[in-house]
Amino acid sequence: MAEVNSISFKKVLVATGIAAAVNASLFAIGSATGATWDVGAPAQVGIGMVLGATLAPMLLGGLVTKFAAGKWPRLRSVLSWSGLTFAILSAPGGFISSSDLATGISLGLMHVIVGFAWFFGIKK
Repeated sequence: MAEVNSISFKKVLVATGIAAAVNASLFAIGSATGATWDVGAPAQVGIGMVLGATLAPMLLGGLVTKFAAGKWPRLRSVLSWSGLTFAILSAPGGFISSSDLATGISLGLMHVIVGFAWFFGIKK
């Protein structure tokens, strides 16, 4: 029964790769449409930050979820929905902290992409 509920880390890797590729594309599109990537931080958002903010939570979260859900199978559903919800609720942060619409839209979409990649990456 544990194998049926086991999270496929390969599936997490595929979802992470897709999210990283889509977010890199959104970064390029945002840059082409005039995104300043200024969010009031000491440094502007760059492609490295975009990829790091995509890869780190997906891969670390996937590992933690794989091991935790092996012990507590119900946790898988809770974490899949929690991650998606958090990503969607945090998406407006890009609009709030950015100085231009292109940056806000791009960053908001990136949050949503990671949320759905997370959801489908650990979903049964």
